Amino acid sequence: MTIATIPGSTYFVLAQENENYHPPMWLQKTANWAAEGQISESDFIEAYRYAIAHGWLQIDPHGEENTTLTISPSAKAIQAGQPNNCQDANLPRVNWSGCNFSGVDLNHADLHDSNLTGTNLAGANLYKAYLGYAHLEHSNLNYADIANADMPGVYIQHASLVGALGQYLNLRFADMTGADLSGAHLRESSVNWAVLENVTLVNTDFTHSEFLSSDISWANAKGANFQESQLIGVNFREANASGANFMSADLSNANFTGTDLSGANLKNAGLGFTILRNANLSFANLNHADLGNADLTGANLTNADLTGTVLAGANLHCTGNPVCIH
Repeated sequence: MTIATIPGSTYFVLAQENENYHPPMWLQKTANWAAEGQISESDFIEAYRYAIAHGWLQIDPHGEENTTLTISPSAKAIQAGQPNNCQDANLPRVNWSGCNFSGVDLNHADLHDSNLTGTNLAGANLYKAYLGYAHLEHSNLNYADIANADMPGVYIQHASLVGALGQYLNLRFADMTGADLSGAHLRESSVNWAVLENVTLVNTDFTHSEFLSSDISWANAKGANFQESQLIGVNFREANASGANFMSADLSNANFTGTDLSGANLKNAGLGFTILRNANLSFANLNHADLGNADLTGANLTNADLTGTVLAGANLHCTGNPVCIH
């Protein structure tokens, strides 16, 4: 990583290695102009925030490695000119509600029990930050780096975490009702005993994560990835999980009543004692899945792949498949 400071300011320009950033060319030119003193600090921060708001600095962890340019203003510069509560740097338990901290570097920051309601943290660096029981309702964390963040019991209802990077995230007992996590990368995270009612998880990656006894009812999890995750006892009723990947996941004792699982990949999944009443499993891949003692009353199994599926003790009063009892 190379760092070039901007003369007379608290900003800096980074050339970041081993990450796949995709800033637009105009933003790279703006960074160079700022470094040369050709534009003002206010112009620089407005350009940076505009790019953050439109997702142009998002990280794609699956991309090829390369070295490209990205930029970030300092927290001190961002705070300047904002309301008095945004000037408070006496961590933890700060009141930054309604502040604009997009792109700020807060890695390892202790923000437990802080008031961050409605705060703009888009593109912020919250790596390994401690946000236990903090209030983040209606906040903007789009494309933020929250990897390894410790967020037990956090209140993050109706927040936006689109494209957030949060591997190894601790969200135990969190309340995420109505939050939008579309396209977020949250692999190997702990979301045990959390509330995710009406949450948006479209194309969210939760590979190797834990959701023990969590409530994900009424969620939109279309295309989400739960491969090899632990979802024992999860309440997934009336959700949309069409096209989702549950391959080799443990879904035993879960409740999928009325859930849309059409086209879902449930190959080798553990579904023992799972409730699938009136669920849509049409075109689902249940190859070698364990449905022992599962309740499939009223479930639609049209064109589902049941090759090698364990059905011992299951209630097969389902429809659309030869295994169903009419």
